[in-house]
Amino acid sequence: YQRRVHGGSGKCSLSGLLASDDTAVMPSALIKLLDGVDMEWDEQGSSLFVEGAAGKVQIPSQALFGGNAGTATRFLISLVTLAKGGNIIVTAGDQMKARPIGPLVDALNKNGCNISYCEKEGYLPIKVASNGFPGGNIEISASISSQYVTSILLSSPYANQEVTLRLIDSVVSPTYITMTLKMMEQFGAEITKTEANTYVIKQKPYQNPSVYNIEGDATSASYPLAIAAITGGEVTVLNVGKDSLQGDAKFCLLLEKMGCTVQQTETTTTVKGPEDGILKPIDENMMDLTDAFMTAAVLAAVIPDKISKIRGIANQRVKECNRIAAMIEELGKCGVQCIELEDGLQIHGMDWKKMKGAHIDCRNDHRIAMSFAVLACRVPNIVITDQYCVAKTYPTFWNDISSKFGINVQPSLEATSKRRSREEDECPASKRARTDPNNGDSIVIIGMRGAGKTTFGSKAANFLHRGFLDLDDVFVGQYGSITDFVKTEGWENFRKKELEILTETLQEHPQGYIIACGGGIVETEKARQILKNLPSVLEIRRNIDDIVEYLNADKSRPSVGDPPEVVYERRKGWYEECSKYLFSIAKGEKDWNSVENRLIHLIQLILGISHQDEVPSNSFFLSLTFPNVRNNIDLLPKITIGSHAVELRVDLLEDYSTEFIADQVAAIRMSVDLPIIYTVRSQKQGGRFANDEKAIFDLINLGIKLGMEYVDVETCWSHESQKKILDNKGISRVIASFHDPEGVCSWSEMELRLKSFPGKADILKLVGTARSVDDVLQLQQLHKVHRGSAGIILLCMGEKGTLSRVLNRYMTPVTHESLPIKAAPGQLTIREIHQIRHNIGMIQAKKFHLFGHPISQSLSPLLHNTAFTSLNLPHTYQLSESQTLDLFKQVIAQPDFGGASVTIPHKQAVIPFLQQLTHSAESIGAVNTIICRPDGTLLGDNTDWLAIYKLIINHLEKNNIAARSAVVLGAGGTARAALYAVQKLGITSYIFNRTLDKAQELADHFKATAINSLFAVQDVDIIIGAIPAHAQNNVDFTPLFTHKPVVIDLAYRPRRTPLLTQATVFQCPIIEGVEILIEQGLAQFRRWTQCKPPRQLVHSTVMQAFEESE
Repeated sequence: YQRRVHGGSGKCSLSGLLASDDTAVMPSALIKLLDGVDMEWDEQGSSLFVEGAAGKVQIPSQALFGGNAGTATRFLISLVTLAKGGNIIVTAGDQMKARPIGPLVDALNKNGCNISYCEKEGYLPIKVASNGFPGGNIEISASISSQYVTSILLSSPYANQEVTLRLIDSVVSPTYITMTLKMMEQFGAEITKTEANTYVIKQKPYQNPSVYNIEGDATSASYPLAIAAITGGEVTVLNVGKDSLQGDAKFCLLLEKMGCTVQQTETTTTVKGPEDGILKPIDENMMDLTDAFMTAAVLAAVIPDKISKIRGIANQRVKECNRIAAMIEELGKCGVQCIELEDGLQIHGMDWKKMKGAHIDCRNDHRIAMSFAVLACRVPNIVITDQYCVAKTYPTFWNDISSKFGINVQPSLEATSKRRSREEDECPASKRARTDPNNGDSIVIIGMRGAGKTTFGSKAANFLHRGFLDLDDVFVGQYGSITDFVKTEGWENFRKKELEILTETLQEHPQGYIIACGGGIVETEKARQILKNLPSVLEIRRNIDDIVEYLNADKSRPSVGDPPEVVYERRKGWYEECSKYLFSIAKGEKDWNSVENRLIHLIQLILGISHQDEVPSNSFFLSLTFPNVRNNIDLLPKITIGSHAVELRVDLLEDYSTEFIADQVAAIRMSVDLPIIYTVRSQKQGGRFANDEKAIFDLINLGIKLGMEYVDVETCWSHESQKKILDNKGISRVIASFHDPEGVCSWSEMELRLKSFPGKADILKLVGTARSVDDVLQLQQLHKVHRGSAGIILLCMGEKGTLSRVLNRYMTPVTHESLPIKAAPGQLTIREIHQIRHNIGMIQAKKFHLFGHPISQSLSPLLHNTAFTSLNLPHTYQLSESQTLDLFKQVIAQPDFGGASVTIPHKQAVIPFLQQLTHSAESIGAVNTIICRPDGTLLGDNTDWLAIYKLIINHLEKNNIAARSAVVLGAGGTARAALYAVQKLGITSYIFNRTLDKAQELADHFKATAINSLFAVQDVDIIIGAIPAHAQNNVDFTPLFTHKPVVIDLAYRPRRTPLLTQATVFQCPIIEGVEILIEQGLAQFRRWTQCKPPRQLVHSTVMQAFEESE
């Protein structure tokens, strides 16, 4: 609960404030309303110093916005009536607008106030024609919410006359009313209870105590206490004890009835779950504990074969949602039967081991999210779909249950669009999925004949190891030539047969296939209905002039009568309405290899198996401001150095047509392998696009169709438009953004606008305008509140807000000197941000080393120092050569030790000195990378396998090859990394060594087949050489080259080893050892710095030095 000191005289230090929407709304509103009030947080943000205004309420210059903070907004309604001589608008977010305020407004109007509804009767927003709070006799219904009563009580000491408040009907949550009365008395109010539910409040201003400590939130405390109950553990919560004023502090007594052991002091509560792990059923009136009924319900759900009843909670139907109906539906998903009662619900408990995991729709209700988190402590596979709603009252909830209780909280597939662990991020998931042709829904391709549906679709299917069907070919197989069929049977009968084939094919192959339809499939209404209901329909759209040129040369299909241009215009709208995704081929495009790769990339995104790295917690994105990206395509690799994503500012483009925007996307895809953030910034949010809501959301939907990894959605538009995007966002993640270019909103108001976003956004972006450095400091308070939360971008525009761009860690937008303009005032380059971070101590200079012998000719110092310099990082990399570990032990003890590379002979010897190994290093049994973590502990990793893996994948993608088997030559230390890489590819592996026993030892560990003759396996797709170059001289590798496999040699001196020389003769594609060296070094750099390495610059610099040394 929150303390509301809105009219007191004197200074007061409030400590223990709950981080919630209510505590964000109220200070902001009070500053606008009260003449002379002053508020300031202490440096730690733990106490709020308040200088009271002695009841002087003024008319604010703008509307009061309550976000979705129900408590604060309802309290403000009575408070604003104290002002005199003007109108005050009170409004809120969409969720709060759906909650009733009628009983409160009715009571105030009957008392002589003048309050009218601006939109819907009984709901916010309202207009208050303020002329003081009359006071006197007031009656109010307390059957829906005790907050109505508290609202009037809090303002009554400042009414025009003494208030006698009489509560009619049944009183819900009476403990909250008692708590309010006690708190008011602590601030000097005089209140007399004359009879049941009747209170007399004297005219007496509040007198602020110098210090006021606020109890911990008892409702929030109910969740950890319930975790103890459901798991059989023991939990103690502080600052909530038997002396608490809060009704929910008695939740522990309910747990005692359910079989828990409870101990309370004046300020603490301890709960221990039952020793046998079985809770007892309840039949309880929870009128005094209404906010905790959902927690009790999930506990009752795990009591096997027992029925529990919860009553007295009828008012919970009009909270953030209909909570009773929500609990019945969501528990039902888990297999628990519930029955709705007149004033509550009945729960038929069951053994939690028999429950089903489920996706829980929290309706943006924080209480539902946290209650089902309690259930998830027992029932596996519970997915909370809108986890950020807990920020309303308990922003650190997920961090607390993870760090303090050891509960494994993982991002869900939906919440993070299939996020992966760091090691998996480096492993393209698409390649892991290739071995399963039934992985994911079938992709159905539509579009004009000649667009490339069959050509590109079949190649994509081959690469992804999916089945492929061309429905025209299926028709020919069943009925013969399409031309002949149409001549004899006509187009109408052809369309009927075409529809039958589509229906049968989808029934037989709902998963694992790419299906290309005939161009006219959309001519049939029933076919269109089928396509519109499919999850993954992709239109391939090629420029119509190029299609006409192709069709004029291809006479294998009958004419449909009209010219292709006319046919396309007829079908264009149908293609759009039937497809979920759009792949566009630009006019005159001839780089078919690039087209294939882009289509494969889009299909991988659709299937959720994209190979792009997850954007890390410390990251940047480059905001492109070119009016035409294609005209500047050569600059993109240079200007995106260090960026983890690239933003396409659609509003800055010279053309908003579908064809032009699709071509801009294609240009970016061809030039850089980075996720795209698709942004249409409106004029009122600081951009250039007209404030046309429909046009903006049409363009956002186009971005979703084009497969953008991220789409920016401004929260200033209507609830309906925003929700449609969330409901139909496809594979895109949503960035909910709010910009205040004029600097008219307070930070708390802006934060609340984001929280009022209708549903679950993947990322929240809040950008204000800095008038002074104080704005940046206020912004840091929000950073503290959201510390540990993924997906929060908080910035200040303007030169005075520059520091905010340095302090923001996640997805900081940056510029580059080569761009025509900055996307926003105050933007910095990555180099500038790193320099400032170093200057203010955010980045400390570290020394990185290479341990091994001999290493004097190593290219690693050049590789890493080039990368450090490019990104303006203050680190250095040096050789530390030694045959023993004496130097190693000295260096790792230095305070400026940042990390290290390790090569022979130390890859195994360093392991005892490390506190932890990654899974890959442990599996391989060797370390080539040491990471110094923030706490000073050392983590051993192996990036050799990763380099092998990624280069193989890149080659397969580039050449559209699907590998099925690989052979590793040699059984030494490097062979282990190679076998691990092949294992990650998910293909058949062989290991060759002339000593079969040694090969068999590795084969057993990595589930490979050992061979000692190259003639034993000849049909392989990949060869990896792990034999030193000098040992290859007398080996004939030619039996392996029959099918022209890709050949990799891990040795890099000489550049062309005997293995690579022989492979070249047989025209096999090769990957040189120096490429492995560079790739593993780039992976090390990323692990050490959390920065995106400048790949092209490093590659060209190292290759030049390598060629000169050869």
